[in-house]
Amino acid sequence: MILKYRYQLLSYFLLIILVVVAAAVVLATQHTREYNVTVIKERLGTYNDNIYEEYLRSGKFENIVLPDHIRFTVLDTNYRVIYDNRLSVDTTATYPRRQEILQAKKKGEGSSLRLSRKTNVETLYYARKYRNVYITTSTPFEIEGVIMTSGQKDYIYILIGLVAFLFGSIIVITNTILKPLKSFREFISVLKSGEKDFSKIKFTNDEYGQVGKMLADTLDELEDAKRYKQELSHNISHELKTPVTGIRGYLETILSDKDIDKELMLKFVDKAYLQTLRLVSLINDVSIINKMDEGAKYYKTERINIYKCLLDVREELGYKLKAHNIKFEQLISTELTITGCYQLIYSLFKNLVDNTIEHGGDNTTITINAGVENKGEYAPYGIKFTYSDTGKGVPDEALAKLFERFYRIESGRVRTMGGSGLGLAIVKNAVLFHKGKIEVMNREGGGLVFKFTLMSME
Repeated sequence: MILKYRYQLLSYFLLIILVVVAAAVVLATQHTREYNVTVIKERLGTYNDNIYEEYLRSGKFENIVLPDHIRFTVLDTNYRVIYDNRLSVDTTATYPRRQEILQAKKKGEGSSLRLSRKTNVETLYYARKYRNVYITTSTPFEIEGVIMTSGQKDYIYILIGLVAFLFGSIIVITNTILKPLKSFREFISVLKSGEKDFSKIKFTNDEYGQVGKMLADTLDELEDAKRYKQELSHNISHELKTPVTGIRGYLETILSDKDIDKELMLKFVDKAYLQTLRLVSLINDVSIINKMDEGAKYYKTERINIYKCLLDVREELGYKLKAHNIKFEQLISTELTITGCYQLIYSLFKNLVDNTIEHGGDNTTITINAGVENKGEYAPYGIKFTYSDTGKGVPDEALAKLFERFYRIESGRVRTMGGSGLGLAIVKNAVLFHKGKIEVMNREGGGLVFKFTLMSME
């Protein structure tokens, strides 16, 4: 059987209380004992003085009357017994080694609390030195009951109050300590329920609560990542079906018809080839997105000439630009450079141009402007870019969703050939990789304007 943590804590705290109380009781007992010894010594000292006064007055000890439990012994300066009210006098008996007598010899008085040899009872002995004799009185320690003083009573009351306070404090502290445990139990219950909604859990405002919130946030992120991967897999599967189905259809047509016209066959082969290009583009874009999600370790940085990078993009997409009669203007310095990832910057501009080609329409103009943005003497500099086209633009309500993966606009920019649906998502992630920001807006007169910043990764 598992002992609940609450009871474990209470057990530990109660054990501590018991130890503290036991120590307090021992101290209180010792204090009371010392007080009793002091009071009894004063009484015995009074008896000693009375005995000596009677001896000076009458020269005898036999007539001295004391309580029955009081024993006294008179010794001369050589420590020989002169008189003992309990025993017959043995003048040969000496007591020089008794502690109380040795103290009396040095200080004038002395005391000792020990077991009596004859009665085996704890007895307090008190000796006082006079001019020509030592007088020792003794009494069983238990018999001399001493009334507890008000100060001692207050001490007991304070001790009881402290114990009660400690016990109450322990209950409060235990409940406080166990609050995070309650939150974690709720957390586990939600985790097992399958709902995965941790927003209603009230974590405590302490380190345990912070750990709980971090766990909940991490699981939320994992759930989001899981949902994203499921959506990504579904979207990729859906995107792959179109080119694969097209390729298969064209090839099956060619293979099934032995007498197919050569011109028609070449037309089908050409269409199948275009679908393979679309398939390769999709695979490349998915690969780039996955690498971005996994982190910067896959990308190296280098010094990049932006003008030459745009020339490379223009060269690769030149046949498409020509086919759609699209004008490409790069109004930037031939010396403009930045430290960054060439692959990502290249993909950024290639996807922007591809987006214009696929959705902007024929006879449009692409314009790219750039300028250095200084951040300070020691801070890395950035380059502000403006990319615009004179195409069709998009509905205003769709602007905020353009960078989402696989987002499709039903009207406005209709795909002719169709891209991967990941192009603008790659653009945004490439900008974020270079610690920049990006925004998109419709251009007056038609088309889109992308404004973004790339920070040099020195």
